[in-house]
Amino acid sequence: MHPGSVSVTILKIVDIQQDPQFQRVEKKEFRYKGALYDVIKEVRSGRTTIFYCIHDKKEEDLLSAMNALNKNKFLLSLWQHLIKIAYLSDNHAFMQPFPVEILFPPFSVPLTSVLIKTFSPPPESA
Repeated sequence: MHPGSVSVTILKIVDIQQDPQFQRVEKKEFRYKGALYDVIKEVRSGRTTIFYCIHDKKEEDLLSAMNALNKNKFLLSLWQHLIKIAYLSDNHAFMQPFPVEILFPPFSVPLTSVLIKTFSPPPESA
């Protein structure tokens, strides 16, 4: 297979509603036997559904990494602390407490402060 090319997988599944290994994620995406697939074409014939699809390995890897991050309490706590420092400095906007869950993929980015000044128009000459 050439770099950047896509391999099409054809799956024939009988009684998808009764198969515990089949889980519809979205209209054009499903999980089967633990693998994630993007649907190109779906054909039903009697009780059998034929899927022409792409095994979405990259999204599986991303979801796996995000789940691993969620299990690491230290990293999750660090992210939450950084978000509070960076974005929640205006506390009066959040008077009522509410539950929030923020999920981040594991990647590294430098954090920098940016100061944006509000400029007024120049004075008018008399």
